[in-house]
Order: sequence, then C-alpha cells, then structure tokens
Amino acid sequence: MLEVATPGMARVIEEWFAWVGAVDKSLRVPWYEAGWMNAAGTWIVQQLARLDSKPTGPVEQVCSWQRSCVMRLPTTHGTVYFKAVPVVLGGEVDVSVLLDHEYPGMVAEVMAVDAPRRWLLMRDMGVKTLDAVPDVEQWKVAVHAYAQLQVDWVDGARRFSIAGCPNRGLLQLVSSIDRLLADTVAMKPGSPEGLSMKQIHALHYRARALKIAAHRLGTLRLPVSLDHGDLWAGQIVGGTANPVFIDWSDTSLTHPFFSMAFFSHEEEMRPYLGDAPDAPEQLRDAYLELWTIYEPHDILTKAWTIACSLAPLSTALLYHDHILPGMEVKWEMENMIPFFLRGVLRHQGEALPTLGMADHEQQAESSDYDQADVRTSEGSTDIRSQLGMGQFNGPH
Repeated sequence: MLEVATPGMARVIEEWFAWVGAVDKSLRVPWYEAGWMNAAGTWIVQQLARLDSKPTGPVEQVCSWQRSCVMRLPTTHGTVYFKAVPVVLGGEVDVSVLLDHEYPGMVAEVMAVDAPRRWLLMRDMGVKTLDAVPDVEQWKVAVHAYAQLQVDWVDGARRFSIAGCPNRGLLQLVSSIDRLLADTVAMKPGSPEGLSMKQIHALHYRARALKIAAHRLGTLRLPVSLDHGDLWAGQIVGGTANPVFIDWSDTSLTHPFFSMAFFSHEEEMRPYLGDAPDAPEQLRDAYLELWTIYEPHDILTKAWTIACSLAPLSTALLYHDHILPGMEVKWEMENMIPFFLRGVLRHQGEALPTLGMADHEQQAESSDYDQADVRTSEGSTDIRSQLGMGQFNGPH
C-alpha cells in the first residue's frame, strides 16, 4: 500500500475517488469522463480534413472547467480553437453560428459545429485584446462597433431567442431581487471572498432603490437587444480591420446597456487605460451615439448610469438562477455571486442622484462602511485575475 505524505493529501484522494464513483452524474460535464478527449481529438482532425487542412503540432489544452473545455492547435491554415460547453450554456453554439453568419470578422469564425455535443471549432482571431492596448481611441471604436451590432439586432431578437439565447428582461430582474437577497448562503458571509453582514444588510436596504431603478429604466423607449454577458477588455480582439468580440457563452436578451458596466467605471479601466482623462465619459458617448434614434442624448446618459448600476445585479441573478444550478462542481464559480453583488453596492451610489434619491441621508450614512469594505475585500485582485482569465484570451 502506498503511503501519502500528509493526512490532507489522503483526504483529497478519497474525495476524488468518491467523486469518480458517484451514482448521480447528471450534471457532470462530458470532458471529465474517460475517453472524451480522444473522441474530441478525432472529431477535430476529421473537420480539419473536410476543410482541406491538417494539424501541424500537438493539441494544447487552454482550460478545462465546468464552463468549458478549450483546446488550441496549429494547422496548415493557422491556429484553431476547439470549445465544448455544458448544457446550461449550450445556447452559445447556435448564437455563435448566427453571429458569424451575420457579422463575419466581428466574432470568432465558426469552422465546424457538432450541435448535439455542443462542440465548436473556431479560427484564431488574434491574441491582441484591448486589455493590452492602452489607447482610448481604439476602445471607443470597439464600444461604437458593439453598439452598432446591438442596434442592428433589435428587430432580430426573436432569431436569437430561437437559437437558445435566454430572455432576461427588467421585469424578471425586479421579480427576482427579493429571492436572491433572501439567499444569504449564496453571498458566502464569513468567507474571504464573500460579503460581510454589513454589505448584506445594505443590499436589503437598497432593494427598493434597485426596483425603482429597473422600473425607471423600463419607462424609456430603449428596446431589448443582445447582451454579451461578460464584455470587458479581454473579450475584445483589436489590431485587425475591426474589433472582434469573443466568448458569447453568457449572452442573453435584455437591456442592451447592461453590456457596458465594465466600461462605465473608472476604477475598472484604470489598470488598462492608466490615467486617460474622462475615459468612461468618452466611451459612454461613443457607445450612446447610435442609440439617439430612440432617446435624446441627455436621457441616454441617465439610462446609462442606471443600467450600469443594475448590470452587476443582473449577472449575479444569472449565476444564481441559471449557471450554478447546472453545475456539478459549484465551487469553481460560486464566488461570482458575492463578487457581482459587491459591484451593485459600488455602482448604485452613482445611480441614486439620477433616480432622484440623493436625499436618502440615512442610506448614505449606512453605506459609509461598504465602500471601504468593498475596497478591502477586493484588494488589488479582481475576480478575473483570481480565475486566471488571462489564459483565455482566445475565442473561448
């Protein structure tokens, strides 16, 4: 019998064998099963042959977790990426095909699909993402192009719904707020990545303001459109004829401005754009230019502020109601709920004056704690670096 170095190692090995032999594997992703990698490799080679191409080097695994399995390999016609997604994110396959058909060169080129197995083979669209481009002008081009894509798809939203893109509108958000905030366990109080009890109480205190914000946003003439779901600088490839938007796994049909939460906050962008003067305002105006067909610019700027304050709540609900329930190994993503709820506290203070609620002195006083708590709990490391998102800068 082999001896283990520490008791902790023995526990990990025992847990692994228990997991492998589990009776209920209904939520297990296929790429955790023996033999799956060989089947995927065979399929990749077959599809390349059909396209008159072949591998010129070994397959490299980029990532393997509950959300996806991504592999990369060089071929006679350039680098390609293979991606497999779980059932809960299966809409990405048809949505990616639809986007590539309508916007070639602006999303990852889909070379082959196996819809039943939720497999995608995509061409490498470049590695120079905006998080490595400290030029606000290129960022403005990117958000303007993204707005054009959204405006174009307002009338075609039904096609995305048919393709499996979920609908997550403002009414659903309002009806779900209380249920989310009632799930204290999901906020992980007491853990390093979780919310403090003060932050949890503040979220309950602000629930009414969040509902008012959603209702106020819904009174404007801004239509539902496509939301990427995880749009930040690392998901946009630059340096080509036009920006390329990658990784549509979290896409949904909802308020279009939710996509801009990352680009609305100076602290989020400072690591990438440095001290570029008024970067959030420049990006906001570049994005809103195309939406003036629905509302005047001054109304749109208010909608921008409100929407960006609600966007983290919408994403927290996506994880709480949709993504995490479909995952077997939940610890990989369970920190996302407190992370985005922390963002709600950070953003909503900016939206209160827009809602005519700046006179809430009690609320302001009660939130003195949370801005400091937010900075302390986040430190200098955001959730993307915690998850090592830099390794996914391909069409994952």
